[in-house]
Amino acid sequence: MQFSGMLKEVTAIFLIGLLAWAYQASHPPPPCTCGSPGCPPITAPRIKLRDGRHLAYKEHGVSKQIAKYKIIFIHGLDLCMHDEVIVSRSSTEVIEELGVYVVSFDRPGYGESDPDPKRTAMSFALDVEELADQLGLGSKFYVIGYSMGGQLLWDCLKYIPHRLAGATLMAPAVNYWWPGFPSNLSKEAFNGLLPQDQWALRVAHYTPCLTYWWNTQRWFPPFAITAKNIGVLSRQDVEIVSTFPKENLHQAYVRQQGDFESIHRDLKIGWAKPEYDPLDLENPFPNNEVPSGDPGCRDGVNQPLLEVKDLTAVIAESKQEILKRVNLVVYEGEVHAIMGKNGSGKSTFSKVLVGHPDYEVTGGSVLFKGENLLDLDPEERPLSGLFMSFQSPVEIPGVSNIDFLNMAYNAQKRKLGLPELGPIEFFGYLQPKLELVNMKGDFLNRNVNEGFSGGEKKRNEILQLAVLGADLTILDEIDSGLDVDALKDVANAVNKLLTPKNSLSMITHYLRLLEFIKPTWVHIMEDGSIKKAGDISLAKALEKEGYRAIADY
Repeated sequence: MQFSGMLKEVTAIFLIGLLAWAYQASHPPPPCTCGSPGCPPITAPRIKLRDGRHLAYKEHGVSKQIAKYKIIFIHGLDLCMHDEVIVSRSSTEVIEELGVYVVSFDRPGYGESDPDPKRTAMSFALDVEELADQLGLGSKFYVIGYSMGGQLLWDCLKYIPHRLAGATLMAPAVNYWWPGFPSNLSKEAFNGLLPQDQWALRVAHYTPCLTYWWNTQRWFPPFAITAKNIGVLSRQDVEIVSTFPKENLHQAYVRQQGDFESIHRDLKIGWAKPEYDPLDLENPFPNNEVPSGDPGCRDGVNQPLLEVKDLTAVIAESKQEILKRVNLVVYEGEVHAIMGKNGSGKSTFSKVLVGHPDYEVTGGSVLFKGENLLDLDPEERPLSGLFMSFQSPVEIPGVSNIDFLNMAYNAQKRKLGLPELGPIEFFGYLQPKLELVNMKGDFLNRNVNEGFSGGEKKRNEILQLAVLGADLTILDEIDSGLDVDALKDVANAVNKLLTPKNSLSMITHYLRLLEFIKPTWVHIMEDGSIKKAGDISLAKALEKEGYRAIADY
């Protein structure tokens, strides 16, 4: 009896110890994030992303100001931004003749880029896009993915195809569980791997929580590439690799924040259950319509109109913080929709841009057409090409619409050094504008917005836009209070005013406006900053299931 009790105690202790060991073995240590006490220093230039993380980057080739081709290079597994192979393996003469600019970056968790424990296919694509925007690469850019970076390039083709001028896969890795991949080819390719790699990928696919344990335990061989086993290479590859320098100067740099958030997370995500099937993607370059050069280069085409970086602002009187590091880039010809719950900061953001005195900017920068917008007085901002339609347009008793519009028009012309229009000439100028917004002529003699219905006020705002014109228009809930017919009239007028050289930012709560004015981008604002960005599918998900449902969109 005593022996039996002792055996139970020993067994219990053994099981507890085994469980403790299993837990410790399957839970990696936290990363040593660059810049933290006792961790590697920050030595490379970095950008700050929408969620507070940082991406380290390195620029190669000619200056991006004169580049014909602006390329983002995505490195492979167990590599870093220093392993760029376009400019570094080409002659200077060729790079300069072609006008090639390349930016490589440390993917999340590698080198000096912060880890991203919540990384998804979509979040990675948005990282790439944000890198392009913060570096000013233009509305379209090229992407090249090498090895594992080739697999990640598909994320860009899935989630930001409209931003890509072209895409190149270099010796890309594949997920053998892609649904559309022919099963015979997938099986043949998988069986051609080393047995240890087959098991490592099975673990990553079927039991991703054990990825770290599998690649750090000593019982079975780990993934060959991470173990630097050249047995994974073909004979021809071995011959080529043998010509490389024996010492990799950047090897310690690659994993300096820890193995898990770099190579092991790559394995977990790269060979997990796919978020989408690449073979279902539509061709982003139909009819081979790929531009011969970057349309975002400084030739006057597709330049950024508005560049907002880390903008913070408070209520002037109470000093309550409303905007918290807002980042946004709007290019020529784009339509941006900003959505969010009441109180998320949407209208405040717009009012700060036009210089509303109720708010005070406390940090960040805003460039409008390359100039510091915050240096301009509120009355100078519309004269520079910025127009805002307010959610609740104010009434101006004693001032007729036609006088107000004529004064505003002439003030703009004086600023630009152009001829002004007298009352008779201006009346003739107004007639097609009235037709554009489907307004009757008697509106001109009424006082500005006095006694107007909600729909009439919104039409009147668009009439002002039609008269004055704008490089960037901000519409703050232009759809509120409009019936279906009025909404169609307003949307039709706005669409006719859009050109490849001007842009539009719309604040709205509802999908219906976006069905009439098609957005290039949809942004979700929350707690004073932009948390998510995507295409109109983001707004459709929001309309269908609400904000809670898109938390992980």
